[in-house]
Amino acid sequence: MAYIGLDVGTTGSKATVISHNGQALASAYREYNLRFPAPGWVELRPADVWEAVKAVLKEVVAACDAPIEALATASFGEAVVCIGRDGKSVCDSIFFTDVRGSGELDDLRAQVDADELMRTSGMPINFMFTLPKLLWLKKHRPEVLEKTEKILPYSGFIAYMLSGEATADGSLASRTLLFDRFKGDWNDKTLEAFGFSRAWLPRYVPAGHPVGRMLDSVARELGIAGNPVIVSGVHDQIAAALGAGALHPGQAADGIGSAECISCVLPDEMNLKGMFRYNICAEPHAVPGRYLALVFNNTAGAALKWYRDQFAAELRDRCRAEGKSAYDELNKSLGDAPSPVLFLPHLGGTGTPHMDAEAKGMLAGLTLGTTAADVYRAILEGMAYEMRINLELLSRFGMRFDALMAGGGGASPEALQIRADIFGLPITRTREAQAGTVGMAMLCGLATGQFASFDEAAQALVHAGETFEPRGDHKAEYDERFAQYKRMYNACRHIYGRD
Repeated sequence: MAYIGLDVGTTGSKATVISHNGQALASAYREYNLRFPAPGWVELRPADVWEAVKAVLKEVVAACDAPIEALATASFGEAVVCIGRDGKSVCDSIFFTDVRGSGELDDLRAQVDADELMRTSGMPINFMFTLPKLLWLKKHRPEVLEKTEKILPYSGFIAYMLSGEATADGSLASRTLLFDRFKGDWNDKTLEAFGFSRAWLPRYVPAGHPVGRMLDSVARELGIAGNPVIVSGVHDQIAAALGAGALHPGQAADGIGSAECISCVLPDEMNLKGMFRYNICAEPHAVPGRYLALVFNNTAGAALKWYRDQFAAELRDRCRAEGKSAYDELNKSLGDAPSPVLFLPHLGGTGTPHMDAEAKGMLAGLTLGTTAADVYRAILEGMAYEMRINLELLSRFGMRFDALMAGGGGASPEALQIRADIFGLPITRTREAQAGTVGMAMLCGLATGQFASFDEAAQALVHAGETFEPRGDHKAEYDERFAQYKRMYNACRHIYGRD
């Protein structure tokens, strides 16, 4: 028997067959494209995602003989699918990076007690969340909402297509701004304030609980024997935190992929108002009664890919031909000393704390002596400096860190050593690089009774790899460069006339 973990991402979906001990047995990936119908608009077509999900499920089922017992889905947050009476989407989804909703924030704050909304939802108020997008639709495309029967986050959308059940867990529900994290239910007061129907909203099912069984028709189409349990999934950052064993206050997981997100399990006493002021959330964890702060940078591995494709294309092509990783080769050029160059990694806007979609990147300190290796190392250091800003903010508001667990495709030894040196914290790499896959195995194991608790699941499935201790050799230099780095964002805003 085995499980399937689905990861519905920004530009593609991946399915992984996972054994009961957390080993990946088979995997498949399919891409799809975001759509850009107007400047600042970013959309995703639900039908594209569903076709990709079906394709990867068919592929992994055909590649693996193990019977499938359960399936769980992790997905990005905020964007939702509006389902019509025929069970199909009535429009393309407005993506969380889409600027629509920005103009509705003043109206939003005028109609509710903003502090109370943030307290109950656990989310700061900004344009990325679902509610401002719905308000934009209500104002500019009311016919879409008139046709809508259900509003589903993407994890819930996949579960709906597989089982016919419309559900959502707390992590993704909270990112709509319409969920009351204390009651574990939709917030009737908020719904009434904006004239939204409760009937639109899916049934709340806690993460790791069964949603239903796979429909016979879907199982036949996918070539899956029987009717596997469909499990209530989570926000992808929650899955990564689970897979890194971040279950209790003070534990934190650093997921490094195209973007980077550090997920921190919050203690009971935190200055949430201070967190919200810097766009940091308190999202419901899959672990009952616990919450996660998510601090993130939109451009992590994506910045390395940009460097590789724009400045090391010949190396990239040679490595592809030889079956090697261009990043491994680039990492060989790294010395131990900090780069003399500073890099502001805002190539796709910022994440926390600024949440500035119009921000630009910057290279500073270039001279005729600057080398390609200096620039490459500066990118790795800039990613770490950006996250250090966020970690220091969390410390100010009551979070205490002793160490980090890290996973993801960008968690190379070189990148983790740089982070350990800049953060001043030991960082341990998970043995399974894709921690989210382990997280989904935990959810499936809980839903089917393999595990009685998250702690039991973590003990069985989460395995630590190499630990990178902070080295003191260049601490003074890193601290000096970090002080310079903290001035770069405002300097860049000033250059572009935005201060």
